[in-house]
Parts: sequence; structure tokens; C-alpha cells
Amino acid sequence: MRHSCARPLALAVLLGATLSAGEIETYLARHLQKLQPGEGFHADLLDTAGKRMFLLGETHAVAGNEQLDLALLRYLHRTAGVRFYLSEGGYAAGELMNRYLANGDEKLLDFLTDQMRGSPAWNRENRDFWKRLGEWNRGLPPADRVRVVGVDVEHQREVAWRYLSEVVGERGPAPVAIRDVLARLSGPTGAAELDRDLADSLATHRQAYAGLLGDRVEDFELVVANLQKRDEYYRTNSRAFRERVLYETFRSVESRFPGAVWYGRWGSGHIPQRRIDDYDPFAILLQQDPEWKGKILSIWTLYLNSSRLDPEGYRSVPLNDDPTQTAPFAAAAGDSRLTLFRLDAAGSPLRIPNSLLTGGKGVPTDYVQYVALVQNASAAHPLHEQPESSLASARPVVVRTVPESGASDVAPDLPKIRITFSKQMHDPGWSFVIDPLFTFPAPSAQPQYQSDRRTIVLPVKLQPGKTYGVWINSAQSQSFRDQQDRPAVPYLLVFQTRAP
Repeated sequence: MRHSCARPLALAVLLGATLSAGEIETYLARHLQKLQPGEGFHADLLDTAGKRMFLLGETHAVAGNEQLDLALLRYLHRTAGVRFYLSEGGYAAGELMNRYLANGDEKLLDFLTDQMRGSPAWNRENRDFWKRLGEWNRGLPPADRVRVVGVDVEHQREVAWRYLSEVVGERGPAPVAIRDVLARLSGPTGAAELDRDLADSLATHRQAYAGLLGDRVEDFELVVANLQKRDEYYRTNSRAFRERVLYETFRSVESRFPGAVWYGRWGSGHIPQRRIDDYDPFAILLQQDPEWKGKILSIWTLYLNSSRLDPEGYRSVPLNDDPTQTAPFAAAAGDSRLTLFRLDAAGSPLRIPNSLLTGGKGVPTDYVQYVALVQNASAAHPLHEQPESSLASARPVVVRTVPESGASDVAPDLPKIRITFSKQMHDPGWSFVIDPLFTFPAPSAQPQYQSDRRTIVLPVKLQPGKTYGVWINSAQSQSFRDQQDRPAVPYLLVFQTRAP
């Protein structure tokens, strides 16, 4: 699943003017639990009363995250009635994973985890998590088994297409009006073209689909819609758009299970219940819903002396949150590798306005109710050993741009930006990504590849005296791909136009 490992929020831990470090550390030392994931795991520091949604926020691809995830799921299954695992993945991926959890088909698990290549989830620890979850789940009485529900955009097209093909295959011959487009699900595909053609076919022939699919038509529609939204997200890199998809997909699915209790391990940027950055995360949107207000419990994870697996090359890189963030928690945790802190106990100094975790924007416990401090964790490990690359198997790279990156005297009337890659690229498909540090060169028309399929031309309208910047692909958006579907290495194009 193509998600960024970078922590999307900058949470400054600055002590409020009316609180001392000693007051906070004294409180934290009295409201912590040192956790030991395993068979005897318990987390009774968690106040689960009245909660229906439990969200663990993490930095992806840290070894040990999945151990805490499984331990929390099993604990909340036992103590809070959790029966649904809310996945930061597509609905199709969740449904296929449910099939694996039920039958233990290792080939299906291999397919699902191999499709995660290019994302932080492509690691051995993640695969082992699903395997151990399946073993535990199959040992439960049928009524108590956990179901996975994915609510994200459909990050992996091949997974979505396989799911849709299998849904159709369960129902017999398709009507003539929709037969050709459905046949493409299991044959050669056209990437974004197929996504659009499915959506157009469904809109035009809704009755034919309903007649064929019966009670599965809503699932089919949901996946087709989120394939379209996947293409929109990767084109715009809009975090606000993606969070809205997460929320709307969840609300459409959870209505089928009234009163259900949910748990999920997500990237930390999705779980705060108040706005900190420039968009509303999933948990905020859910908290604003009257049906869910006050029923969400969020756990923010901080890391100290740890590492994560960087999906750009799958190398281990250091992971240390700002010491001013971790210091109050580390002082209380000592040498414990995994410590849970409650922020909202009675009399907590964090239940009044101050700057801990909020950057001075309110009450910390309005954002999250718990913090998990992870110390001395290693990076997760790539799912497979990385073979030595050849020129043919190497990812495409930007080899030339017009204007050149770093140019400081670009004519403001330059009508087009040109980007040339090291190999032929898939057309259509592009990710021009905004960098908030620079002015974005807003397109004046759709980008177009030249006949060599190595150079793409972006029509623009520039202004004098501006410093422009645009990412060609990013960790989250990777629609620039070669004809073997390998994403281009992200490249930052920065240039300055001539002053008037």
C-alpha cells in the first residue's frame, strides 16, 4: 500500500507557560504501563468504556509495530468486543485478506503482500502479522472471528481488479452490454483507462450490474469508485481528499454492522481528533459525526533510538522523534522498550490548554488520549532480498528538465516545462506533487507525453520573480511509472523566474 513513512504532522512538545516539566513528568510516571506483547498481554490502562473505535497511530515499517498491533487487537477483542479490524488499505484488499484469514491459502497471502511492493507495508513483519492473525482467527468460534474492512483508496489496482473479477465470476455469464469491460478484469488491462471504463459502464448499465451481482453490487460499486478516487489521489496528492475517502467509505460500510466495535493500526497522521496540520484527519471527521462523537480512543506512538524501513530502496534509516517530544515520556519510561501512557486521567495537567502535543493549539487530550513510547526498535525487513539491479530492471529516473533544476533566471513567459526520463514511461500516468516550501507551477492544460514516451510536457503559466518547485513523484504519489510499472525515483524540480 503506497503510503508515506514520513510523519505527516509536526507535533511540537513545548511545555505550557503554566506547567513545569516536573508536573508533567510526575503525572506521566503515575499513569503508565510497561507493555510486553505476547500471550499474557494486557493493557488495562486503556479505559474502553463507551468506546467503539480504537486507533493506534504509528510510523510505518518499524519492527515491533505489528506485535503491538496483534496484541492490542486480541486484548480489545477480549475486553471491548472488537470484531472488526479497520485497515488502511482498499476494500478489495480487505475482502481478499478475509478470504485468506478463513482458508489459510499461502498463495493468496503471497499475492496480497507482493502487491504491496513500493510501500512501507512490503516487509516480512507485515506478512507475518497477517499469518499469525489468520492462525489465531481460525481458532476462534465463527461468531467471534475478526473481519478486515479496508476503507482507503484502492492503492493496488491488481488487487482490486482480481477482487472484482472474482465477484463477477461467482455470478455466471455477464449480460452482453457489460461483458467486454468485465472480461478485461482478468486479461490485459489499461491501468487508469480500465478504471474509467468500469465507472462509465457501471453508470450507464447500473441495472445490468444489479441483475448480475445481486447483493454484491454495492461492494462492486464501492471498489470501482475507490479505484477512481485512487487515480484522483495519486494525481493531486491531496491529503484532505484521501481523509474524506477514508471517512466516507467507513461510514458506508459500518452502517451494515450497527453497534459494532472497531480497531485499526494506521499511520499517525490519521488518528488525531483535532486539527493540527492543514487538513482534517479521519479521526476528526469521525469525531464530528454525532453518532461517533466521544466514542473514539486514539493512541499516538512516539519513537526514540529506533529505525524504520524506507520504501525508497528499502534501507533502514534512523527514526527519532524530536527529543522535546519524547523527553517527558522517556524520563518516566526508563529503559522499557514499550510503554503506554494515559493522558486523560482525572486531574491530568494535560486536560487543560497547554502545548504538549498540540503546538499551542489547545488541550492535548482533545487530540489523543494515550501515547505509546517505543524505544530501541529496529527497522522492518524487506519482504524479499533485493536482487542486484540491471539497467533494464532499474527504476526510471529524471535525466533532464527544461528549465534545469536550480536555474535562477528562467523567462516568466516559458510556456511549457519538459521532463525527460531514463526510459519509456507508461502513458497516461503522472504525479506532479506540491511542495509547500515553493510556489507550484500550476498547469494551464493537461500534461502530454511526446512520441518517444520518455519526455512529458507540462503547459504552465508562470509569473516573474517566483521560486517554483514541483516533485516528480513522491513517497505517496507514484503515478510516473515505466512500462513495467516501476515507479520513477522522486525528483524535485526547483527554479526561479526572472524578476520584472
